[in-house]
Amino acid sequence: MNHLFDEFSKSLAESVSRRETLRRLGAVFAGAVLSPLGLQTAWAKGPDPCKTFCKCRNSKQQNQCLAACKACNSDTSRVCGSCGSYVCCAAGRSCCSGHCADLHNDVSNCGGCGRQCGAPPANESVACVSGLCTYDCVPGAVDCGDGT
Repeated sequence: MNHLFDEFSKSLAESVSRRETLRRLGAVFAGAVLSPLGLQTAWAKGPDPCKTFCKCRNSKQQNQCLAACKACNSDTSRVCGSCGSYVCCAAGRSCCSGHCADLHNDVSNCGGCGRQCGAPPANESVACVSGLCTYDCVPGAVDCGDGT
């Protein structure tokens, strides 16, 4: 804090107008008063992504949305639902059509929202593994070697 006053006292030795001297004095005192409040970090951070994301009409729903967003550490890509029913999707899950989905293991959202694995042929089962649809023989069936 002393360095602000040092800079101010050095500026007094310069040939400046009375108005400029008062302006500098005001800036020094404003910094001395506001710096303990930590306002400089709040201004530097920018707008709150949760307040930008949540646009609910009534305050109860707005507060519920903001709480869900804060639970997601302000990561709006993990906030899922609609006003009054927002939830925070777990890490590694995405919001698809208003529901949390695991894009690595969900046959209805395999590798991306809405990417549904096709129905398996007879005697085969389908699974989503690491975001890719895979088909295997059901127990008791034999692999013919030609993809069936």
